[in-house]
Amino acid sequence: MPQLTPEDRAFLTAHLNQTRDQVLSEIASLREDQWTFRPDDETWSIGECADHIVAVEKRIFSMVSKHLQSGPPDPARAAEVQRKTPLILEAVPARGVRVKVPPGAETHTHSATPAEFAQAFEERRAMVQKYVAETADPLHDRVAPHMIFKDLDGCQWLLMISLHGQRHAAQMAEVKAHPAYPK
Repeated sequence: MPQLTPEDRAFLTAHLNQTRDQVLSEIASLREDQWTFRPDDETWSIGECADHIVAVEKRIFSMVSKHLQSGPPDPARAAEVQRKTPLILEAVPARGVRVKVPPGAETHTHSATPAEFAQAFEERRAMVQKYVAETADPLHDRVAPHMIFKDLDGCQWLLMISLHGQRHAAQMAEVKAHPAYPK
């Protein structure tokens, strides 16, 4: 079945809710010095992680809801990617391997405060949730390449939105655990 099943919708909704709550929990009650603290030149601040989450969610959602749906179905290629879901569920949130942002995907927005980010993030995540709940798009028949995992179908790409947020919520927690993090 190319459309999302009730099980797909339930799983995606629960995962998106869980990671939304994780991200919002990590930014709750942060002061400006905590929001902008960078442990070193190579590590993003919590604010930079947050802005990156929103930028990537916007990019992936646009790709899934617009560009991916305008392409022809490819059921044979889509059938080959179904086994990848367990892999991405494990690999994406894992912080053992550092992943560089690909050229063109750099974050150019900057939320001045956690509250400003939270509003943009919750609005963006609500759009994704609404799409998951209502879409009749044949997400399992449309495939697009990922820079690491190669082909993923539309459902897996929606899951990547959530997993990406989970990964960066963990990164925010790492920043908070740094010995020089402002208390």
